[in-house]
Amino acid sequence: MRFPEPTIPWNLHRLRNSLFRSQRNPRLLQTSGLFSHFVLHAEEPIMATMDMTTLDKLATAKPQITISDEEIRAYIAKETPEERVKALFSRMDDGSLHPVIDDALMKAQGASFIGFVAGCVSTAQHSKQRFEERNRHTKFETRFIASRAYHDSLFVECARLGVNWALRTVLFVSIFLLSSHTVAAYKNKTSWYDYAVGGAVTGSLLKVNFGLKGMFAAGLVGSMMGGVSGFLFYGAKMAAGDLQEQMHDRFIMKKLLDKKEVEMIGKGEDFS
Repeated sequence: MRFPEPTIPWNLHRLRNSLFRSQRNPRLLQTSGLFSHFVLHAEEPIMATMDMTTLDKLATAKPQITISDEEIRAYIAKETPEERVKALFSRMDDGSLHPVIDDALMKAQGASFIGFVAGCVSTAQHSKQRFEERNRHTKFETRFIASRAYHDSLFVECARLGVNWALRTVLFVSIFLLSSHTVAAYKNKTSWYDYAVGGAVTGSLLKVNFGLKGMFAAGLVGSMMGGVSGFLFYGAKMAAGDLQEQMHDRFIMKKLLDKKEVEMIGKGEDFS
């Protein structure tokens, strides 16, 4: 039995013929038709072609805009604590939120998802017992109907308690982080007691319905817990290079870069 010969694409045919011709003339290895934009020559370096427009741009390119540390320090020295706090909660020129606020909101969103999952798990652990207690005297026609009623009840309770936990978690994390970042922005320095203040504010606001005594007690407990967690947050931020003073330096550098870029465009200068 003879098997049909495999078909070779046309470009492989041409490459094979070119290689065969190169054996007769080792000085020339042509791949015309396959790669029409260049020709390979044996014993010669491969040179990449570039249009003159690109070469002209590279030759006449001006240095990039740079911001020195002295300029950043001079700008920060003129700032007031109130201006830093106002800039923290103001939108930037492009309409986006401040990087610190955006990071806090992202963490709050992640915490809300964790709270939703925790609420669903907590509900699922006791849902069967509560369903049996509520339907102790209920008679279902079939086992399938009883199972469906149980799963419907489980879904509703998971959604209700999960959303409740998610809202409470996102409220707690948002107040804690925003109050801590506000104190840090006012001082332009990150410290562990920023989170102690954030914990005190969070505990007091969440227990406002308990009166002044309840708010004071919750604030005291929150400040102690926030102070303990503040050491962990401070160490993590120091390791990641995200301290308030470092993030503010990067924010001011970007602001000055945008300002210089606008000035150069206004003068009609070209830069790269």
